[in-house]
Amino acid sequence: MTSRGERSALLACLFFIALACGVGYELGRIPARTELGPELARLAVERETLARELDAARQQALILERDRTIERETVRVLQSRLEAAQDARLEQARELSYLKRLLQAGDKGAVRAHDLRLSAQSQPRRYGYDFLLTQLVDGVGQVEGRVVLVIEGVRGDEPARLRLDELTAEPATIGMDFEHYQHCSGWFMLPEGFAPQLVVIQIEPDGERLAATSASFPWPLELID
Repeated sequence: MTSRGERSALLACLFFIALACGVGYELGRIPARTELGPELARLAVERETLARELDAARQQALILERDRTIERETVRVLQSRLEAAQDARLEQARELSYLKRLLQAGDKGAVRAHDLRLSAQSQPRRYGYDFLLTQLVDGVGQVEGRVVLVIEGVRGDEPARLRLDELTAEPATIGMDFEHYQHCSGWFMLPEGFAPQLVVIQIEPDGERLAATSASFPWPLELID
């Protein structure tokens, strides 16, 4: 039989063998961890970089989509304005041709208002305007009278008409006194809650030699920022 001393010596030997194996295993893992550490750190940095680039790409895509939406809306508005202007000018050309024939038959003259231009000014709801007055029939001579500028639109749910002399405007009234042509310009301020749709220029001449006329322009025929 093995004595107690021999068993103790055997157990001690086995313990030291196991300890040596464990230490060797851990020492063997140190180079592997040392080699993988920098690679793992590099991969972590690349992941963060890619995440930032992906976020930036998403933001850029949102900006481009917003720009495309704005561009489409701008094109739509410009096309709508162009169509309205073309329709208005075509209608004015027809009215002008008819009016000339009517005047020649009745031996009267008339004044034409045309080339209306509107400009948005720095103060909110304030607009500048200018237009020309010319005679439709030659040989009438000096023209005198008044020009009434009316802005038609909607206030609330009701249609509304605002004359220039009812608004804050400069000048408040437009006189007419010329032989060949007259340039008219000024500004007016629209009240809050009023949505303009049409500008009407009414010609009210003095005497019997001239016929009263009017011209209508959709808002805005030409709005200059």
